[in-house]
Amino acid sequence: MTTAAVAFLSLRQIHHTLHIAPIAFELSKREGFRVALYTSHLAAVRYLHELGAHYPGHRCAIEMLRPARWQSLFNVKRRVYPRPKAVLRHNAGTLMAFDAIVSSDFYTLTLLDMRRGTTPLFIKTPHGAGAGAYGFKDGLSRYDLLLGPGEYFRERLEQLGIGDRSKVQVIGYPKLEIAEKIHRHGHKLFDDQRPVIVYNPHFKDRLSSWPQWGRQVLDYFFNSSRYNLVFAPHINLFSRRRKRNQIPSRYLDAPNILVDYGSTASVDMTYTRNADLYLGDVSSQVLEFISHPRPCVFLNAHALDWQDDPDYASWRLGRVVDRIDDLDTALASALSGSDPYRSVQVDVLRRRFAGPNDTASSRAADTIALFLEEAAHQRQRAPTGSSSVASDASNVPKTSASENV
Repeated sequence: MTTAAVAFLSLRQIHHTLHIAPIAFELSKREGFRVALYTSHLAAVRYLHELGAHYPGHRCAIEMLRPARWQSLFNVKRRVYPRPKAVLRHNAGTLMAFDAIVSSDFYTLTLLDMRRGTTPLFIKTPHGAGAGAYGFKDGLSRYDLLLGPGEYFRERLEQLGIGDRSKVQVIGYPKLEIAEKIHRHGHKLFDDQRPVIVYNPHFKDRLSSWPQWGRQVLDYFFNSSRYNLVFAPHINLFSRRRKRNQIPSRYLDAPNILVDYGSTASVDMTYTRNADLYLGDVSSQVLEFISHPRPCVFLNAHALDWQDDPDYASWRLGRVVDRIDDLDTALASALSGSDPYRSVQVDVLRRRFAGPNDTASSRAADTIALFLEEAAHQRQRAPTGSSSVASDASNVPKTSASENV
């Protein structure tokens, strides 16, 4: 039986944890696997322990990796988490001793650049299920195994000529699974019966509706007697605290506006599961919203000719507003009753998320386990002198930069 040590990395803010932690918890239940789940800030450590309670029997070690001390002292941008590449470089000795490294982000390419030979193996899991260019970087071709949420992921890679089809395995969307376990469906967000709109702008200015139209959107709902608004932007939009001062207090105090800069509720689908309409631009959270099909409105604040651009495929899921003055009409039309986009949403769901959702992390864990076992067998059949993929998990070293929390 293969004995393997696997490191899962979640080195950004807490929004990545729901994509990767369920897989780590499930793999740790498999005999012969030692699993460590690494993060780099205390808020994520606490959150990971909370999430682990939904996977009883898991044996995943939740540990914290710190950057070099001088990098912490000179964190001039006051990030809520240290730069992932700095953490990886400082802890490379610990991480490169694992048999496999699993991440939902591209920062592990930093470690892949350090690999000499064929170990550790690098595995990329989904982070979102959107169509945007960020999720389909050329760097995907360098990973040894790609886990995709649905057939669309495989199809898009083939269209772009990225990677080897044999490296791709479709496993579903673990975040939908753990969101169900959290039991927030049916959570009442406001005390009245007005429709609830969740506004979820992206954090990158060139993609986001926030710089051009964000204040006008907030003004619209501030002056509205028809709707409630949850303003829950991508967690990175206000990741630096000084940016939060850009939001005037009148919005924060309005009884029909809930502002969430980045709590666990903003990432665990509390809002996307319980709102009546999604308002946004290019965030892949819209795919999570339509896991229960409902009306969507998209803000074309950059006057894009988007119809034939695959990066904006999600805009086919609802109405697109080309002028902010048309927002009122678009919302009223979308919530009027029958939704002409429902059949489109159902078809997109079928291709984006491979079901059933409640076993996605288990399927991912089985896929990783089988992949590592097959790799170990190939090593054993290799000529004498070749190194084995699967090392003795008990020999994985710890350094002073790694702290078991």
